Amino acid sequence: METDPEKIFAPAQAAYSFVISNLKEIYDLLPQEDQKRIFGGSFEKMHLGFDLVLQNTLLKIGTVDGDVSPNEAAFLARLGDMGYDLCDYVMAFAKAAGEKIEVSWGAFEKAPIPTVREFTELIDVAISPMTDCLFSMFSLVDMVTEKDYFTVLEDSVLQIADAFLAIDFSRSEYENNAALAQIKADILQPIVDNNIALMVALGQAKDPDEAKAKQLEKAKAKQDAKKAKKAAKK
Repeated sequence: METDPEKIFAPAQAAYSFVISNLKEIYDLLPQEDQKRIFGGSFEKMHLGFDLVLQNTLLKIGTVDGDVSPNEAAFLARLGDMGYDLCDYVMAFAKAAGEKIEVSWGAFEKAPIPTVREFTELIDVAISPMTDCLFSMFSLVDMVTEKDYFTVLEDSVLQIADAFLAIDFSRSEYENNAALAQIKADILQPIVDNNIALMVALGQAKDPDEAKAKQLEKAKAKQDAKKAKKAAKK
């Protein structure tokens, strides 16, 4: 098992950079009126929404084993340094509201797990308008373009989570399953739900059930393609 934090973080760094470049492609493909109406004419707002939901999701995953370790806190801080940092955002948001809140990734190491989980729940509520916009615009582009942006997002986020789980040099099957469930709930499923609604709206399916069936067929085809690709490499 790899125990060098730099080597563990490197794939996460590459995956993060890759997914951000793809989000920028999605933003550029949006009609200008949607860029202005949804994101104020700036990709940075889309970027911010992704960073916040990703870091909050990873923080939830970090609580699964009963504590947020120093390595996990350092991982999240480094991820924040690459784009927008959740802790910095919370402090800036509070300051704008006339309040003073001090929060840092290191503070989560000593905080009781129920407190950390309560924090993540509050963040979910606070960032939901931003993430709703992110996911809806992601689906809009993903549904009408040739490129499979959903798979890019899914693969990249799973690579980041895999590195996060490895940063403590130990992991259990329970943690792996919990991480996958959290990523699906917070990031992947909202996009799938948007895709289903869009399929019905665009006449690609007569109702949500048919749209779900088509989504499942598409997901199975992707899995089969991945298996065939792996088999070809052997």
